[in-house]
Amino acid sequence: SRAGGNPLFIEEIVWASREAGSLESLPGSLEAAIAAQIDGLDPAARHLLRYASVLGNSFRRSVLEGVLKAQSDDTDMAALSRTEAFLDSDGEHYLRFRRALVRDAAYEGLTYRLRRRLHKLAGEVIERGGDDAMASADILARHFSLAGDAARTWHYACVSADNARRAYANPEAANLYRMALDAARRLPEIAAQDRVRVWTSLGDVCMLAGMFDDSYSAYRNGSQLVTSDPIARAELLGLRARARERAGAFSPALREIAAGRRLLAGHDEQAARKTRASLGSLAAMVRFAQQRYDEALRRAGEAIEEAREAGEQAALAQALVAADSAQLSLGGGSSGRMLEALSIYQSLGDLSNEGTVRGNLGCEAYLAGRWDEALEWFAGDRNICQRAGNMVGAAIAAANIGDIYVKRGQHAEAEPVLRDAIRVLRASGFNDGAACSELQLARVLVRRDAFDEANAMLERIRTEFIALGQSANALEATLIAALAQIRQGKADSALDLLDRAAAAAGESGALLVPQVAEARVRALAAIGKHAAVAAEIEKGLPAARRLGLRYEEAILLVARIDIARDTGATANPADLTEAARILKGLGALWAPRPFTDTT
Repeated sequence: SRAGGNPLFIEEIVWASREAGSLESLPGSLEAAIAAQIDGLDPAARHLLRYASVLGNSFRRSVLEGVLKAQSDDTDMAALSRTEAFLDSDGEHYLRFRRALVRDAAYEGLTYRLRRRLHKLAGEVIERGGDDAMASADILARHFSLAGDAARTWHYACVSADNARRAYANPEAANLYRMALDAARRLPEIAAQDRVRVWTSLGDVCMLAGMFDDSYSAYRNGSQLVTSDPIARAELLGLRARARERAGAFSPALREIAAGRRLLAGHDEQAARKTRASLGSLAAMVRFAQQRYDEALRRAGEAIEEAREAGEQAALAQALVAADSAQLSLGGGSSGRMLEALSIYQSLGDLSNEGTVRGNLGCEAYLAGRWDEALEWFAGDRNICQRAGNMVGAAIAAANIGDIYVKRGQHAEAEPVLRDAIRVLRASGFNDGAACSELQLARVLVRRDAFDEANAMLERIRTEFIALGQSANALEATLIAALAQIRQGKADSALDLLDRAAAAAGESGALLVPQVAEARVRALAAIGKHAAVAAEIEKGLPAARRLGLRYEEAILLVARIDIARDTGATANPADLTEAARILKGLGALWAPRPFTDTT
């Protein structure tokens, strides 16, 4: 019972009992057991072990030797042989603690004042290592931070944070930028522009790591240091707006953009024109996120012109993405602008946005019925976002893959993919992305008649979509809820839901017209209104074909086949042949048959 089921504690208890000769004198905790072993060492070995604890769990022999020499208290490497129970070789030049708990206990045995001194000595020993010093910038930042040396903490934390950022280790980079900024509070000599750079970098890596609130806070702190520079302030307002947009705060994002553009009024310098183009392209993206596609397309067109004139490539790529996405959502098809955006991001070395564009190209292929191609784009998107440390982007790509699994009928494969994506997106605060993923999960739940869970989820996310002004997404949530009600024998209620949601969505729901028609067909047939069924099919099929929505065309054909069979009529063989051909081409695991469920 003293061990609490901990094997390490059992081992230490056995050792201690042998030393003490009885069980009564056993230590009361694992930490106490380890401390008792350390205290049992001779003074030189005990000092060496505690000094080594300052260096971390694994460290260079030469650094420990340098610290011992600098400390000058008669402790030397000769005592190392008497610490074999605690330290072990880690290759030719390194030592390591056998257990992290041993290192922690040894460190706790140092006074605060001695810790600071030893950390400073360790940092100085590593600094004297020449070329190795910059390769160890993260270790130096930690040592000098714990030593209270603000100037060297600032220097090495900035260097190591930039290194981590280049390696796409975004959470690590964020911690190091915070360490640098904490040190800067004690360094009034650091120029404001250097502080702004670090605040901005912190915001950037937090954005990629999905920490949108932290990202916004960093940009805001940076903008407070540039009050006298309208262009720099406008740039930071744009970054703040981007963080707001990611968190679903669309109206505040637009206000930040408007404030930035006001600051640029009367400025026609190259930098001002580039910033104006960036703000314009971001405004188009926000309008797209709000599902105000006409406005998004208009603003994107203006931003494309501004960006080309200013030579601002990143803004141009963003505006091209917004324009093509809006046009596609309005049913206009792709114009090829997305491929131009992909080329720009590749030339800029912007992995994260390259991944996003690949995802958008996957969406274009998906809507066009090229689902194998779409999966390739989405897989590329996910892989690139993972490389870039953009876990939110990777989760969105995974959710898109899950969407195809759902439509193909691969529900068992879809559910874990979707739930994992939702977890990441909710944790990051990207709630509209999470809600979109939950739409597809709800389809899976409806398919297996888990109506209570599905209905609760759909009502919650429909409310979210309405609050965000995303009427098309709200329509899709209602559409799935209607399909659930049809399966539960509540077709009249389903029709009422569909009519009200479609009216609220207006033109933003253009891509959902065929799906709404299919749901209405199922509901009308369920209540025996067969005369109205043909009219709904004739409304939905031309829309699906005009928009190039092959999946939606297939489910409407299947609905017509099913209803013909239900009413004793003969299904049109051409419908059967065409629906089967489309579904096979999409890789669907289901085909036209009596009472086919297309939820």
